[in-house]
Amino acid sequence: VVDTLKIDQLRVAVGKSAGAVNQLGGATAVGQLAGNANQAKNAVAFGFQAGQTTQGGIAIGANAGNTSQAVGAVAVGVSAGNDTQGRDTVAIGNSCAGTSQGDGAIAIGSSAGNLVQGRSSIAIGKDTASASQPPNQIFINASGTPVNGANASACYITPLRGVAHGIGVGLLKYDPVGFELTYSTT
Repeated sequence: VVDTLKIDQLRVAVGKSAGAVNQLGGATAVGQLAGNANQAKNAVAFGFQAGQTTQGGIAIGANAGNTSQAVGAVAVGVSAGNDTQGRDTVAIGNSCAGTSQGDGAIAIGSSAGNLVQGRSSIAIGKDTASASQPPNQIFINASGTPVNGANASACYITPLRGVAHGIGVGLLKYDPVGFELTYSTT
């Protein structure tokens, strides 16, 4: 028994209320309420309520790209890019870039860039910049704890290993053979 099954030369919709209102050519919606209203040309929505309202990119996972996903946006994971995902953005991981991801932003990892991720910002790692990330900020987090950076146009990395290089406390050193970035403790 199928509640909604629409397959024609231009679009595909499978699932209750999938692709129901204004689904444009080349669009695919699979799952209950997937691509339900205003699914853009060539958009793809897979999962319960994926790309549900005004979807323009790729949404894979329950509630991924759910509301106002712009053209060129990619959301993969449960609730990834859930509400207001900007143009040419990437959200990969459960609940990452959940609310208001700015144009060109990238969030990778569970809850990364979850609440207001600024334009052209990058958040990599679980719970990285999950409270609010300013524009043009890079934050790479492998510490296992939630972290946020305060400054726009800044770069944050954690953890960095401290080594007694003898070049001055806090100075950075790059190892071109082992590719590690460390800071001097002496």
